[in-house]
Amino acid sequence: MKNNKLFFSIFLAALVLLPGCILHVPSYRRQPLRMIRENFTYSDSESNLMLRAKLLNEVDKEDLFGDRIGAIEGGQFKVVYLSIHNLSDKNYSIMPHSIDLRQISCSRVIGLMKKTSSVGRLTAYVFGGIASKELFVLAASASFASANVIALSVVASTVGVGLEVISLIGLFRGIKSIVMNSRIAKDIKEKTLHEKIIINSGERYEGLIFVKSSDYTPQFAVTMHENNNMKNSISFNVDLRQNEQQE
Repeated sequence: MKNNKLFFSIFLAALVLLPGCILHVPSYRRQPLRMIRENFTYSDSESNLMLRAKLLNEVDKEDLFGDRIGAIEGGQFKVVYLSIHNLSDKNYSIMPHSIDLRQISCSRVIGLMKKTSSVGRLTAYVFGGIASKELFVLAASASFASANVIALSVVASTVGVGLEVISLIGLFRGIKSIVMNSRIAKDIKEKTLHEKIIINSGERYEGLIFVKSSDYTPQFAVTMHENNNMKNSISFNVDLRQNEQQE
């Protein structure tokens, strides 16, 4: 009877603590690029193709990514925002190698943005569940033994319930972590120029490029090609030196 009371006491405590433990897993909320559309350092147009650019400061990065900016905050990495408005009657395309900067890959940026390990949390759930089952078996075996091992049964039952609770916490936090990391990956892929983009007549494109500080230069070229005629291209000599002076 006492063992049952102890079990239910621990179980009820787990129900109370579990939601709070789950909430400790960070969340991620997608923010639109329109939040940083102001204060462009560079703006130019040619053949009705308009290009605007700026180097993101810490406030811009905080607005976009909140506390998930991870290793891209500070001076180790640079983030450049490009906005292209096609007002011509032709379709143009832009690719990562069309920008004269050595960029960080999209997958690398996603890795930098993730702060929690989904695999680690789920592993904790698996091993916690295995350990709790082993202890419950031990407790059941001890209950059939002499009175000298009743204490062992109580301890095994208590620890087993505790490990089961821990494993459930790991499961729920692992699931939440997977959801958060998948949202980060989707958001970064949508925001980053990591593949060929076709900007049709009348359309606008905006995106980010990530560069290591050691590879960054405030002056770089951006080239766009007519989609059906690669020989016809338009180049912009972007200069963000003023942007650096403002930081």
